[in-house]
Amino acid sequence: FSLTPPPGLETMSKGWTAQGSWGEWLEAAELCTSFPLMMISIYAAAAPPMLSLLGLSGFVVDFSGETSGGKSTALKMAASVWGRPSESYPTAMYSWDSTKVWIERCAGFLHNLPLILDETKRAKYPQIVRDVIYDFCQGQGRGRGSVEGTRHTESWKSVLISSGESAATSFSRDAGTRARVLALKGKPLGNNAEVGGRVSEDIQMVVGENYGHLGRKVVEYLVANQHQRRQFVQLYKDTRAK
Repeated sequence: FSLTPPPGLETMSKGWTAQGSWGEWLEAAELCTSFPLMMISIYAAAAPPMLSLLGLSGFVVDFSGETSGGKSTALKMAASVWGRPSESYPTAMYSWDSTKVWIERCAGFLHNLPLILDETKRAKYPQIVRDVIYDFCQGQGRGRGSVEGTRHTESWKSVLISSGESAATSFSRDAGTRARVLALKGKPLGNNAEVGGRVSEDIQMVVGENYGHLGRKVVEYLVANQHQRRQFVQLYKDTRAK
């Protein structure tokens, strides 16, 4: 199969590649085991392909708190599940400093892969954060017209992983939208700045060269065990009830 990105998104696809070794990436994951919020970033990134399997809607995982607390490191760890965790292209993580239309196209292109947006304070207007969260949870973009008629409407079922000094829920008063946001406040790498800073450097050094392996292993596992869909659904229901 040859997957061709739509016009304007060619550069984006180059960030969703694998590099380095699975074993070395696991070393970075091992550094996260003492920090629950860091582990949640990994789980959130790995979850999107399972949503359709389990019949679930998309949702938002938001890291908020003071600067220098490990939020960007958490997002880089999430991005490394699928691709290159960089602040410059090519990358698998992006900035809130984008237009609402571009973010919608990006979500539609990624479809069942996580959308990772760093720093809500970089959004051009506060309402962009509110609108993006609302549309993302709905799972489809807004209908638009064109000279030829109606344009294609993007759709997706995924997880939006976000970060910012203020909680993403603070940008919206809509109860339905806020209920779809898992708001995680605090420092993902703990309150000890010296320890957290050292762990952050170690993680970023490792995932900067080793990334894109876990996501592919998740997909391979789901495809190889698709005949166990009923068991997966029951496991989810049991875990939810617990």
